Amino acid sequence: MGFTELWIPNETLNRLRELVASVQSVPGGIMEIGVWEGRSFVQIAEAAHPRKAHAVDHFMGSSTDGAITGEVAQQRDIYQSFIGNTAHLDNVVVHRMDSDAFMEMWNEPVAFAHIDAHHSYESVKRQIEWILPKLSPGAVLCGDDYSQRWPGVVQAVDELLPGASVEQFMWIYQNEQEN
Repeated sequence: MGFTELWIPNETLNRLRELVASVQSVPGGIMEIGVWEGRSFVQIAEAAHPRKAHAVDHFMGSSTDGAITGEVAQQRDIYQSFIGNTAHLDNVVVHRMDSDAFMEMWNEPVAFAHIDAHHSYESVKRQIEWILPKLSPGAVLCGDDYSQRWPGVVQAVDELLPGASVEQFMWIYQNEQEN
């Protein structure tokens, strides 16, 4: 495996593994929206195994809201990096599309979702609003980049998930369990 950008700290990667393990008995899909080269997705998929883990990304990056990933994606093949980094896994389902197209096609419950795609308020809000009614009881919805650098992420999470916790730059929301 080879990851060029090490944007997510090891502590957060370990926490992702724990969160996925915590939903092992929760029905529904396991997904990451915005996977880049797969650094966090590998942790999610390994922890979910043998359950399928859904990777959602168009692999073109973004050049808006201060992001540089669009420029980087023009210089190297992010999709091939992802494929190489996940080659050892037999439970990966790749959805090579933008999150809006994925949201139109997915109609199953969700046990775990990690959001790390476009960081605009509108995009994060749209993804959270789409996932919330699909969350199974006990499911986890979380995401990256809860920081002043990404005010759209902070605003969307604060508005839609007032009970979410924040650990380093990761926000975490756990759906209530059924009684």
